[in-house]
Amino acid sequence: MKKMSGKKRIIISLMLASLFFIAFGCAGSTVKKDSEAKESPPENPEPGHAYHDFADVLIPAELQVRKNESFISQTPGFAGGLMVLSGRVEIDSLTKFFVNNMTKDNWKNVSSLKYRPVIMLFRKENRNCVIRIEEQNFDTRVEIWVAPNLNSIE
Repeated sequence: MKKMSGKKRIIISLMLASLFFIAFGCAGSTVKKDSEAKESPPENPEPGHAYHDFADVLIPAELQVRKNESFISQTPGFAGGLMVLSGRVEIDSLTKFFVNNMTKDNWKNVSSLKYRPVIMLFRKENRNCVIRIEEQNFDTRVEIWVAPNLNSIE
C-alpha cells in the first residue's frame, strides 16, 4: 500500500467531515439540558478495553491513541472532535467490535460503507459519530469523529 500524501489526507478528511455534517446536520433533534446531555459509559467495560476522551465510545485494548494527530474539544456536558488510533487489528474484527459496542452504548447505527476504508455512521440524541477504519502498511488506522447535532446547538 502506498502512503497518502498530506494534501490527499486533508482532502479526504474534509470530504468525511462534509459527509458527516450533510448526513446528520439536517436531522431533527431536540435540545437537551446539560444534565440530560452528559455522556455516561456502561459501568463494566470488557477487560482490557477502555473509554478515553469520548465517554461512550469503547476502544479496544489493541488500539493506541495517536495524540499528535487527534484534537478533542471538551465542555461540561460534551466531548467532541477527532480521536486517531492505530494498532495491529484486522478490519473485520474492528468493525464488528464497534458495531456491537456502539449499540450497547445506545448509539444507533445509521449507515456504513463496507469496503476499504470502512466508514460507519452512528447517532445519539444530541450527537453523531463517524468511525473510519483503514489498513496501512503495518497496522490499522482508526479515526473516530464525534460532533454535536447541528440542531442541538442553540
